[in-house]
Order: sequence, then structure tokens, then C-alpha cells
Amino acid sequence: MIETYLLEQFAAFARWGTLLKASEELHITQPTLSRSMKKLEEEIGVPLFHRTNSKLVLNETGQVAAEYAERPWPPTRIWSTMFWLMTGPCAPSASAPAPPFPSMS
Repeated sequence: MIETYLLEQFAAFARWGTLLKASEELHITQPTLSRSMKKLEEEIGVPLFHRTNSKLVLNETGQVAAEYAERPWPPTRIWSTMFWLMTGPCAPSASAPAPPFPSMS
């Protein structure tokens, strides 16, 4: 199961778009946040970022994940549903809006 702090840190990065600003909001160091983002990708088995020498940028999957990260649903349900949708036959592209969540009932 994905730890909640990883989801919170991912959401902060998605809001700010930089490790510096997100780490300041979270009161952690940039290297700690960078390691957390790598750990999140490893745990879910899906790349969320494009990496360059000194920059981390959301890729298409990360952009879709960021939309879900801000939704007010229980984190475990959000992420399991999101990655099922993103890896299934109807996986959205960055230009398509995120599909609605299935019913919680």
C-alpha cells in the first residue's frame, strides 16, 4: 500500500511544480522530496516525471495523477482507481481530461 505521506508530497510538487517550493511547503529538504518521488514511482510501477540534470517535470501520467491527487477521496481508493484507469485500455492522454471516478457504492 502506498504511504499517505508520499501522496501528500506528490500533491505538493504538482501544485508548485518545483522541488524547492514543494519542499518549503512540506518543511523537508529537496533531496528528501526527490527520494520520495522516486519511491512513489517505484511503489506504483509507473513513471510520473521527466528527469533532466537538475529538474523534475510531470510527464503525461504525472499530469493525470496530479488531477487525482487533489480530489477529496480516500487516498487508497483514489490511487488504485487512478492507476487502473491510466494503465487500462482507455488510458487518457495529457490532452484528455481525467475520467470521473467510478461510484464508491
